[in-house]
Amino acid sequence: MTVAADLTYLPWVGPAAGTDAPCVRDERRELSYRDIERAAAAVAEQFAEHGVGRGDVVAVMLPNSVELLVAVLAAWRLGAAATPVNPAPSTRRTPPPPPPPSNPTSSHSSSTRAGRRGSPRG
Repeated sequence: MTVAADLTYLPWVGPAAGTDAPCVRDERRELSYRDIERAAAAVAEQFAEHGVGRGDVVAVMLPNSVELLVAVLAAWRLGAAATPVNPAPSTRRTPPPPPPPSNPTSSHSSSTRAGRRGSPRG
Protein backbone atom coordinates (compact mmCIF):
# COMPACT_ATOMS: atom_id res chain seq x y z
CA MET A 1 0.00 0.00 0.00
CA THR A 2 1.30 3.46 -0.86
CA VAL A 3 1.06 6.07 1.89
CA ALA A 4 1.20 9.79 1.15
CA ALA A 5 4.35 11.51 2.43
CA ASP A 6 2.37 14.06 4.48
CA LEU A 7 0.86 11.33 6.69
CA THR A 8 3.94 10.94 8.87
CA TYR A 9 1.78 10.81 11.99
CA LEU A 10 0.66 7.29 11.09
CA PRO A 11 2.60 4.67 13.03
CA TRP A 12 3.76 2.79 9.93
CA VAL A 13 5.24 5.93 8.35
CA GLY A 14 6.92 7.82 11.21
CA PRO A 15 10.54 7.52 12.31
CA ALA A 16 9.78 4.68 14.76
CA ALA A 17 7.91 2.61 12.14
CA GLY A 18 8.71 -1.07 12.26
CA THR A 19 10.58 -0.86 15.56
CA ASP A 20 9.93 -2.53 18.88
CA ALA A 21 9.52 0.85 20.57
CA PRO A 22 6.23 1.14 22.50
CA CYS A 23 3.52 2.74 20.39
CA VAL A 24 0.20 2.37 22.25
CA ARG A 25 -1.02 0.80 25.44
CA ASP A 26 -4.07 0.46 27.59
CA GLU A 27 -4.72 -1.24 30.92
CA ARG A 28 -4.41 -4.71 29.38
CA ARG A 29 -2.05 -4.51 26.46
CA GLU A 30 0.89 -2.70 24.87
CA LEU A 31 1.82 -2.75 21.19
CA SER A 32 5.10 -1.71 19.62
CA TYR A 33 5.20 0.17 16.33
CA ARG A 34 5.91 -3.13 14.58
CA ASP A 35 2.99 -4.83 16.38
CA ILE A 36 0.48 -2.09 15.61
CA GLU A 37 1.51 -2.03 11.96
CA ARG A 38 0.97 -5.78 11.69
CA ALA A 39 -2.30 -5.70 13.63
CA ALA A 40 -3.70 -2.82 11.56
CA ALA A 41 -2.69 -4.58 8.33
CA ALA A 42 -4.39 -7.81 9.47
CA VAL A 43 -7.63 -6.04 10.43
CA ALA A 44 -7.51 -4.01 7.19
CA GLU A 45 -7.30 -7.28 5.28
CA GLN A 46 -10.37 -8.55 7.11
CA PHE A 47 -12.23 -5.30 6.41
CA ALA A 48 -11.29 -5.54 2.72
CA GLU A 49 -12.58 -9.13 2.59
CA HIS A 50 -15.93 -7.73 3.76
CA GLY A 51 -15.92 -5.13 0.98
CA VAL A 52 -14.60 -2.10 2.87
CA GLY A 53 -12.67 0.28 0.66
CA ARG A 54 -11.78 3.88 -0.05
CA GLY A 55 -14.56 6.29 0.92
CA ASP A 56 -16.48 3.81 3.06
CA VAL A 57 -17.41 4.44 6.69
CA VAL A 58 -16.86 1.67 9.23
CA ALA A 59 -18.66 1.72 12.57
CA VAL A 60 -16.38 0.23 15.22
CA MET A 61 -18.13 -0.81 18.43
CA LEU A 62 -15.37 -1.40 20.95
CA PRO A 63 -14.53 0.07 24.33
CA ASN A 64 -11.70 2.59 24.47
CA SER A 65 -8.78 0.22 24.00
CA VAL A 66 -5.80 -0.72 21.88
CA GLU A 67 -8.17 -2.81 19.75
CA LEU A 68 -10.28 0.27 18.97
CA LEU A 69 -7.21 2.16 17.78
CA VAL A 70 -6.12 -0.82 15.65
CA ALA A 71 -9.55 -0.94 13.99
CA VAL A 72 -9.49 2.81 13.26
CA LEU A 73 -5.98 2.55 11.80
CA ALA A 74 -7.09 -0.45 9.70
CA ALA A 75 -9.92 1.57 8.19
CA TRP A 76 -7.53 4.41 7.43
CA ARG A 77 -5.15 2.01 5.68
CA LEU A 78 -7.97 1.25 3.25
CA GLY A 79 -8.92 4.90 2.76
CA ALA A 80 -12.09 4.42 4.78
CA ALA A 81 -13.32 6.47 7.71
CA ALA A 82 -13.99 4.94 11.10
CA THR A 83 -16.73 5.97 13.47
CA PRO A 84 -16.09 4.71 17.00
CA VAL A 85 -19.22 3.61 18.85
CA ASN A 86 -18.43 3.10 22.52
CA PRO A 87 -20.58 0.28 23.92
CA ALA A 88 -20.24 1.50 27.51
CA PRO A 89 -23.24 3.42 28.77
CA SER A 90 -22.60 7.11 28.93
CA THR A 91 -22.60 8.85 32.27
CA ARG A 92 -23.94 11.93 30.53
CA ARG A 93 -27.68 11.56 30.34
CA THR A 94 -30.39 13.89 29.24
CA PRO A 95 -32.23 15.01 32.36
CA PRO A 96 -35.75 13.65 32.67
CA PRO A 97 -38.60 16.00 31.85
CA PRO A 98 -40.00 17.94 34.79
CA PRO A 99 -42.82 16.19 36.64
CA PRO A 100 -46.36 17.25 35.87
CA PRO A 101 -48.01 19.66 38.32
CA SER A 102 -49.17 17.89 41.47
CA ASN A 103 -52.72 19.21 41.09
CA PRO A 104 -53.45 19.95 37.45
CA THR A 105 -56.79 21.64 38.19
CA SER A 106 -55.34 24.33 40.43
CA SER A 107 -53.30 27.15 39.01
CA HIS A 108 -50.73 29.43 40.50
CA SER A 109 -51.99 32.10 42.83
CA SER A 110 -52.63 35.50 41.33
CA SER A 111 -49.69 36.97 43.22
CA THR A 112 -47.33 34.39 41.69
CA ARG A 113 -48.67 35.06 38.22
CA ALA A 114 -48.43 38.77 38.75
CA GLY A 115 -44.89 38.37 40.05
CA ARG A 116 -43.88 36.49 36.93
CA ARG A 117 -45.20 39.29 34.77
CA GLY A 118 -43.05 41.76 36.62
CA SER A 119 -45.89 43.37 38.64
CA PRO A 120 -45.17 44.17 42.26
CA ARG A 121 -46.62 41.75 44.74
CA GLY A 122 -49.06 43.12 47.23
